[in-house]
Amino acid sequence: MYLGTDPALPSVYDTALLGLLWSALTGWLQGVALVGVDGPGGGVPRRCTPRWPGGGWTLSAAS
Repeated sequence: MYLGTDPALPSVYDTALLGLLWSALTGWLQGVALVGVDGPGGGVPRRCTPRWPGGGWTLSAAS
């Protein structure tokens, strides 16, 4: 993607995307940790969360 002639603009885009990535990742990890403490509570998070492609991760500790 061409962002123009300003040499600092790609760095700004990179920083913004990395900020989004880390906030989404830490939010997901916090949700997994909270569900792991008390269990999935009737399987609701498990039904709403798809499995990782090729991985087989689930939110249930019993799986």
